Amino acid sequence: ESYCHLSGDLFGWRGESDGALTLWLIDVSGHGVRAGFAAVVMKLLLAEIDPGLPLTEVPRQLEHRFEAARNPDDQSGLLYATGAFLRIAGDGGIDYVSAGHPPMLLCREDGSVESLGATGMPIALISGEPWEQGETCLARGDTLLLYSDGLIELRNECDEEFGVDRVA
Repeated sequence: ESYCHLSGDLFGWRGESDGALTLWLIDVSGHGVRAGFAAVVMKLLLAEIDPGLPLTEVPRQLEHRFEAARNPDDQSGLLYATGAFLRIAGDGGIDYVSAGHPPMLLCREDGSVESLGATGMPIALISGEPWEQGETCLARGDTLLLYSDGLIELRNECDEEFGVDRVA
């Protein structure tokens, strides 16, 4: 539960000069002021990253910059972030990198669901871990769903999590 509507979640998009659309969704660990402030830092750091970088370099650059911005004397606990980074080309081709984020769901027009899972560890959890790039294609009538863990961790009156299966 977030404090005073502060959240460690952030999302954004940018149109590229080649007609592609770049999207990102980042979720900083924790809740409240600390997570909200870290999300603001992540957003500022993301704005400094060269849009021409390969997607696998985006979480790496964020990790390096985020670690450099942290106070080395801070003993208040581990701070890391999950993230989903996508580039959707004009022809529907999708390149994606998921840094420990819940799976993105590609709901096909025929009712099938493709899970686009993690391609690497969360950002700043284990420094220097590699991220791989996944590829798929978005066709007319398909829907791509990005969400943070807040959706799948919702609990009902029986204390059961909503879960990924219910989202799909």
